[in-house]
Amino acid sequence: MSRSLFFLFTFNLLCSMLHAADISTGEQTFNDIVDATEQSGDYGSQLTLLEKLLAETPMDDLNYSSYVTFTASCYAKIKKYKDAITLLETAHENDPDNLIYIYHLLTYYLDNKNTKQARKFVEAELHKDPETIGPYRHLVAINEMKEKLEATPDETSLTKDDLGEKGTLMLNISREYTEIGDNESALEWALKAHTANPEHYFPTIQAGRVYLNAGDYANATGDYANAAGDYANAEKYFAIEAKNNNSDAKRGLAEVKERQGDFNAAIDLIKPMADRHHPKYEMTLTPQLIRLYKKGDRQSEADELFTKALEFCKQENRPGDLLIVFAYDLHTDGLYDMAKIAYQATLETKD
Repeated sequence: MSRSLFFLFTFNLLCSMLHAADISTGEQTFNDIVDATEQSGDYGSQLTLLEKLLAETPMDDLNYSSYVTFTASCYAKIKKYKDAITLLETAHENDPDNLIYIYHLLTYYLDNKNTKQARKFVEAELHKDPETIGPYRHLVAINEMKEKLEATPDETSLTKDDLGEKGTLMLNISREYTEIGDNESALEWALKAHTANPEHYFPTIQAGRVYLNAGDYANATGDYANAAGDYANAEKYFAIEAKNNNSDAKRGLAEVKERQGDFNAAIDLIKPMADRHHPKYEMTLTPQLIRLYKKGDRQSEADELFTKALEFCKQENRPGDLLIVFAYDLHTDGLYDMAKIAYQATLETKD
């Protein structure tokens, strides 16, 4: 979730929580303050009343955390991040397991470019809610790389195989954005890396991958119109490196064809690489090709390839290890019946 989406989500959530409590400060209730802030968009004018309310409310009051986070949000909206952070740090010391304090603190550390503190804090607090706090590790990494990028001098005379330090940072920033589902930012930085060295294949493939997976982020971005992915641009970028016989690009291009329902075209791309005598052979290609055969109504070829692959695994050194990897890859590709057979074979094999 992007920081802006996080703020909107939290703000709306807090408002719904706050309206459950009607604490008075002078002649105005807290609900009055919230309503006035929402209606005017003037987040600074109500801070005096909010600060008075906080001073008069015990920290163990059930509504205290709502007052703290709303006040901190108002500070943040007028760029007073230090005040927001000080308020939240004090509240966090008193109630260290309150996750909403943790989320807000991480957000404001990053917005205030206090990256070192954010790194220290996210690692210390991660165990409390790994699923939700985890994405902040990517945001911290992004901030760290952007800071390093600003301090890195421009590079000239890069070769085809040299992305350079700046290009590498841009590429890694794109990958981090991909991890948190921020497709728009991932694409922006992939294209920046591509511009830094148009001849290098990593940014080209990253751009293709981002375009391909655009639809995977529909729920996060609300961009339902592009939920199918931008196949035309994905194909364009993968094709650049596929012409250079790059195996990653060919796999990406095959995935485009698969999503478009052109299974035979996908098979034609994967089949040569799925030959174990191919110099860039990977075992994971075999389950992918089996899946494509099945989707393309070529069941006999799927069965034949599975049987050959199973026997190949059994004849290799340490067959149990290879079979368990094969079973895992089959399961990942949704070939559950075949995965079960491969796993059963691991139990019957003695290394």
